[in-house]
Amino acid sequence: MATGNRSLGNGSTDDVAALATSGDVALAALVGALVVCVILLSVVSNCVVLLTVYVEPSLRVAASAYIVSLALADLLIAALVLPLPLPAAGRALGDRLLGPHYCLAWSVLNALCCAASSWSVVVISIYRYLAISRALQYPHGCTMRTSVVVIAGVWILSAAISLPPLFGFGIRFLLLL
Repeated sequence: MATGNRSLGNGSTDDVAALATSGDVALAALVGALVVCVILLSVVSNCVVLLTVYVEPSLRVAASAYIVSLALADLLIAALVLPLPLPAAGRALGDRLLGPHYCLAWSVLNALCCAASSWSVVVISIYRYLAISRALQYPHGCTMRTSVVVIAGVWILSAAISLPPLFGFGIRFLLLL
C-alpha cells in the first residue's frame, strides 16, 4: 500500500515526476537540442532572405515584397514564438509553470505570426497565378504601392484574427487550455 501522495501506476504527479527523472531526461534533452537547432536554422535562413533583398537592388521589386513579408513572419515565429514554450518543456504535462498571462501572450503572438505567414503564402500564390494567367495585363497592376497595400492588408487581417483575446474575446477558452 502506498503512503501519502506516493503511488505507483495510477498516473499521479509522483508517477510523472518519477518518469521525468528516469531515462526521459535524455530524450527531453535531445528533443530540446533539435528544437533549438530548428530555431537557429530558421532564424539564420530568414535573415539571409531579408539581407539578400536588402543588399541586392535588382530584388527590390514588387514581387519580392511578398517574399519579404513571408520571411519576416517566419522570422518572428522562429525568434519569438518557438522559444517561448522551451522553459516549460522540462516540466510535467499540465503544470502551468508560466501562468495564464504568459500563455495568453504566447497564444496571441503565435496566432498573429502564423496567420501572417499563412496569408503571405496565399498572397504569393495569387500573385503567381495572376502573373501566369494574365501575363500581358498583370505587370501594369503589379506596382510596389499595390504590394505594400496588399501586405498591409495581410498583417491587418492577421491582427484582426489574433488580437481579440487581448481584449477579452475568447479568453475563457484560451485560459482553459
